[in-house]
Amino acid sequence: MIERFKTGIEGFDQLTGGGLPKDRTTLVTGGSGCGKTLFMLSILARGLLSRGEPAVFLSFEERPRDLIDNAASIGLDLQDFIDRDLLHIDHIVPPREGMTAVGEYTLDGLKLRIEMALKSIGAAYLALDTIETLFLMFEDERAIRGELVRLLNYLSDTGVTTIMSGEKGDGRVTRRGFEEYISDCVIVLENDTMGDVATRRLRVIKYRGAHHGPNKYPFLIDEQGVTIMPLTSALFDHTVSSDRLTTGTAALDEALGGGIRRGSTVLLSGGSGTGKTILASLTVEAACQLGERALYMSFEESPKELIENVRSAGIDLKTPREDGTLVISSARPTLMGLERHLVELYRLVESHRPNLVVIDPISSLSTAGDRDAVYRTTVRMIDYLKRHGITAILAMEPTEAEDRDRAIVFSSILDTLIELSSEVDEDGINRHLQIIKARGIAHDHRRIAFHIGKSGVVLEADDG
Repeated sequence: MIERFKTGIEGFDQLTGGGLPKDRTTLVTGGSGCGKTLFMLSILARGLLSRGEPAVFLSFEERPRDLIDNAASIGLDLQDFIDRDLLHIDHIVPPREGMTAVGEYTLDGLKLRIEMALKSIGAAYLALDTIETLFLMFEDERAIRGELVRLLNYLSDTGVTTIMSGEKGDGRVTRRGFEEYISDCVIVLENDTMGDVATRRLRVIKYRGAHHGPNKYPFLIDEQGVTIMPLTSALFDHTVSSDRLTTGTAALDEALGGGIRRGSTVLLSGGSGTGKTILASLTVEAACQLGERALYMSFEESPKELIENVRSAGIDLKTPREDGTLVISSARPTLMGLERHLVELYRLVESHRPNLVVIDPISSLSTAGDRDAVYRTTVRMIDYLKRHGITAILAMEPTEAEDRDRAIVFSSILDTLIELSSEVDEDGINRHLQIIKARGIAHDHRRIAFHIGKSGVVLEADDG
């Protein structure tokens, strides 16, 4: 069985079943600006150096000081590792163009330099960034491939684990089109734009001797480093609880057979003004009053706006926010890519440990990506919350909820679906709700009228 080493990037270690292959070669490739260098530095710093395992980083483009400064932007202190003899950075200046080659050009000189660098700190891990620069003096492509194979085989035979970066070619994984064939693991990084929003994706297209997630996964590079959110599990193995969470309205709890089942996902579907935010906020207030912790992710209102607006229905979110039981996070969907929204949810859950999460409205994410990407992100969010036993309330515009294709797939992960509607006549606004689905719960199927006033939400039966 192939031996792996953990990269320290939790999501990546999960999708690769334990990390990267040890004593073998991994290729990281992609276009300009996709994060190849920072990705490799993060693997070294968080996966190896933090455990006291020395490594060598050979750069053919950036000087050591530039690498140290760039790594600091994602929270990596390379200078500290250098001072402790855990990291050696060497900058190799490539041959100048126009030089005349005499005799056969080989990589023996590079091999000797690598040997010296590895021995200087007792390292068994090597990063090469980027390998295309090595081949400037080669005229014969067969010689290039032969020399690289010879170098990598030598490193592997001596117990060195190698990670190298390559540049994306025109319609190919790499520029020359052979590096991926001689590598044991190949990782492709992408940095594209959807509309005006940048989005990053990672894919492991090859991993000899090991199973791995074959799909594209969103990832993020920011001041906290590299974060990867793998696809959800194909198995529906979420735990199921019989405990209930109150909605804050006794009549709605009764209609739901005792309230919302803890750890389930509730979708509130309705147009503007139907009361989605009010109902969600009422549940948050009730949960916090009972000592629960809640997270409210708002894509349309700032925390102060949300608190002030729900006050009109007698709902107090200010108190739980001030005492720390409630965290309100607000961001415009177009401010960041879908992977950033996904990671923000992950980080907020990790830091706050909520029992209840509200995403209002989740349909706003449609402005941050294409239809399929938004759907996949939504599914990842829901599955992540269910896996952690967190009760989720999602608000969605009806145009999204009534999409037949999505409704069919959503039905496998949604536990409760409540449709809200409103009509305006000479007497005012008439609001109704109907529980379309409540998995595993004996619930009220009738169309129920409700009113929103200073005293909160009041429900009454309506057979019409």
